[in-house]
Amino acid sequence: MKSPQPTDAVQTPNPSDAGPIDAALRRWTRTIERLKARLTLRSASASPKLEAALDEAVTTYDLLLQDLAGAEIANRHLRSEVASMERQLDDFFQKMPVACVVTDASGTIRRVNARAASLLNTSARHLERESGPLVYYVQERQPFFALLNVLATGGENVGAALLIRPRERAPMQVDTSVVPHNVDGESLLLWFLNPGSVPCGDSRTTTSAD
Repeated sequence: MKSPQPTDAVQTPNPSDAGPIDAALRRWTRTIERLKARLTLRSASASPKLEAALDEAVTTYDLLLQDLAGAEIANRHLRSEVASMERQLDDFFQKMPVACVVTDASGTIRRVNARAASLLNTSARHLERESGPLVYYVQERQPFFALLNVLATGGENVGAALLIRPRERAPMQVDTSVVPHNVDGESLLLWFLNPGSVPCGDSRTTTSAD
């Protein structure tokens, strides 16, 4: 029997960085390598006709191994591109010229940009680590919960003037716009906070279906 041609070695990524696709590809690679080894051993005592069939099967397995190696490399490249896009989006989020807070549908803080952290007089790391409700930083809470109620019933592009209470600072009037956003099936809310643009005492709430 002809010796099978060696295939390029599969470059195994760091296990801590491996996703489910990588794990599946490696499982298939190991399975095909075992089947190929069994066929190679069996062909040593096979008849000429069977040996030819086994040769063809081993060649097919070699091609499959090469395809899997290529798929694994392509998957790593794709993950790298996605990670690069995520970094660009995060950079854009942090450098936005307006304070922005991302919460879940109940108002629990998920992400904040630098301007929002400065507005609330604390660090973004603290806000994201604590994952507390944004309402903790609201002096008059009824308009805040009114916004959540409107959003819960399908409202979009909701706006209101909220009295925000930064840490260790006096409350300030903030013109607030809230936009619902769906990420991987999860409903999130984007709170855009613009201080100093609404006269004190204005507690309007507006909604739009657009």
